[in-house]
Amino acid sequence: MVARFASITTPVYYTQIGAHLFEHKTVPFTDTELPGINIADTDETLELDAEDASITIHTLNVRIDAAFAGATSATEARKAIADIDKAINVDKTWGGYARRTLPVSNTLIGDQEDLYITGVSVNIQIEYLTSAFEES
Repeated sequence: MVARFASITTPVYYTQIGAHLFEHKTVPFTDTELPGINIADTDETLELDAEDASITIHTLNVRIDAAFAGATSATEARKAIADIDKAINVDKTWGGYARRTLPVSNTLIGDQEDLYITGVSVNIQIEYLTSAFEES
């Protein structure tokens, strides 16, 4: 997953958000880290398969945040969302490890008072299966 999002650079993509990639970044981006992207799996739900109780269905919630250098227009911000979607669409099974990837939400992040956009957030769910109580 990390390598795929790190590949988000021009000319293949619209933006350069893959230039600086982080996982579970807990502090704001610095100027030297922009543009950048942060990936975090926020939580995971588990349920037994209704037809086969020996199988656990894992639904992993993933948040992908992209930050821009300076104020960005909504049009440019949506290009970053398109880039993230394109990277996901390369292989929605993540090399065969997942059953599927589902879109959840896209959000423009900014300063409402000054009306500018500083980033985007894309939320997805990755669903995969394991045997019940197997290490995932």
